[in-house]
Amino acid sequence: MPLNKYLRSLSALLVPFIILFVFFGSILKNPGNYFFAPGGDGLKSYFGSYYHLKYDEKLWHSVNQNYPYGESVFYGDSQPFITNILILLKNAGLDLSDDLVAILNLLMLFSIVFGAYILYFLLRKLGLPYLYSLLVASVIAFLSPQLDRLGGHFSLSYVFMIPLFLYLYYRFF
Repeated sequence: MPLNKYLRSLSALLVPFIILFVFFGSILKNPGNYFFAPGGDGLKSYFGSYYHLKYDEKLWHSVNQNYPYGESVFYGDSQPFITNILILLKNAGLDLSDDLVAILNLLMLFSIVFGAYILYFLLRKLGLPYLYSLLVASVIAFLSPQLDRLGGHFSLSYVFMIPLFLYLYYRFF
């Protein structure tokens, strides 16, 4: 790959990151001190994830709701793919449960940057010009309706999922 392609790929990460820092800079500075939703479903998502990470013994079953039997971690929006990785790390000796809010907040925010990055590559594969692809990918990612889910349904707020699906679908067919 020539140097020009590397610089363009780097700029496809840098531009969305700058936009992210402009809009969410105060959260990025202290991600553990901010709740996207301090009540309702957002608080339930934070609590479900924290309880699952801190106290549950099984990876796919949580007892924080539906007493006394518990239920699947998916129903409580406990973000099992993230919390289960953190549980495995905790079992290996690295306990990050006190930093869970920061980890969740950063993952949700950086999913916007990753979504713009994937969209950039999809637009370039479709033959669109570099600057157009860069700007449109960033605009689409930051205007994504998935950002509305930051108000409560965190499992639905990961912006990169739909662009990743579209990119892989394009590459497959």
